Amino acid sequence: MHGSILPRLLVPLIIVTIWSTLITCLSKFVYNLGVQSILLTVLGFVVGLGLSFRSSTAYERYAEGRRYWAQLIHVSQTLGRVFWIHAKEHPEL
Repeated sequence: MHGSILPRLLVPLIIVTIWSTLITCLSKFVYNLGVQSILLTVLGFVVGLGLSFRSSTAYERYAEGRRYWAQLIHVSQTLGRVFWIHAKEHPEL
């Protein structure tokens, strides 16, 4: 699994799984941790806004990287043409 992110995420994933299992068992067998539906609605809205912001920021960085890469290719090609035009020809080659 060379280059995989799974080994780095395995321990945090197990910790979150154990934590959520403990909370679920506590709510089911010891004390009811009922949550009002308005809290879930507000929380869903906030998480949606956060994900939207992260997605748009990531796309902006990606688009900026593409612009810089295209500019680098264009400048490299132009520089190559300048070298090609100004290079002296050798008749023996």
